[in-house]
Amino acid sequence: MEMNALAILLTTLTSLFSLVGLAPEELLEQEIRQQLEDVETLAIRVDATPNHKLLQGKLDRFRLAGRGLYPLPAVRIDTLDIETDPVDLDMTALRQGRIAFDHPFQAAFNLMLTQADIDRALRSPLILDQLETISISLLGNTVGQMGEASLIDPKIRLLEGDRLQFAAVLRNDNTQEQLTIKLTTGLTVVQGTQLQLIEPCLTANGVEFPFALIESTLTGLSQQYSLTTLEPQGITARILRLQITDERSEERRGGKKG
Repeated sequence: MEMNALAILLTTLTSLFSLVGLAPEELLEQEIRQQLEDVETLAIRVDATPNHKLLQGKLDRFRLAGRGLYPLPAVRIDTLDIETDPVDLDMTALRQGRIAFDHPFQAAFNLMLTQADIDRALRSPLILDQLETISISLLGNTVGQMGEASLIDPKIRLLEGDRLQFAAVLRNDNTQEQLTIKLTTGLTVVQGTQLQLIEPCLTANGVEFPFALIESTLTGLSQQYSLTTLEPQGITARILRLQITDERSEERRGGKKG
């Protein structure tokens, strides 16, 4: 799953400046709802004094509070809160179909997932495909030549102390050989841009893998999903805090574009 909240925010803001009316909050809410599969609750607040600043691509602050957001049919985000600093959009660039700012754009994000949200997301074909790819990359060249395999009954448990556990059965599509895999690990944030696994323990059919066999793959995954991959788009984002409990996962981000 990939939901770039910053990209959605930028798109909705540019839509606002393109269609300025008497009720900017309603325009933004409508735009956001159109980008999502479903929304349980959504509140928008746009501060712009005087109001005609919007015509110049400027606003003082934008705030969003969303609960129960569905970027995909089976994927639910429990909580998404966004608050921006003053926005100063380059209207000339906007008319040319580009997103640019006269001053750096900055925003803070708070995103929360519950255990129920994660369980639901694991039934999404898109999520399953990504987890299959990751599992095969970890085990494919090491156990049973699992080059073509299916992931069965994946589960992710949120644990106390910023830890989680992933468990599933990986079945070889040709031989029907099955591996019961389990990965238990802590998570920490490195330089605000990527997640790093702490003391990961990977087992297959109860046999623990030496860390040296999976270290390069795990490092590659961490780099692949690093927020630095957004920088070529002119977006700088940082994870300010990550917290995992046995009920929910919470991530706070700061982002800017300029």
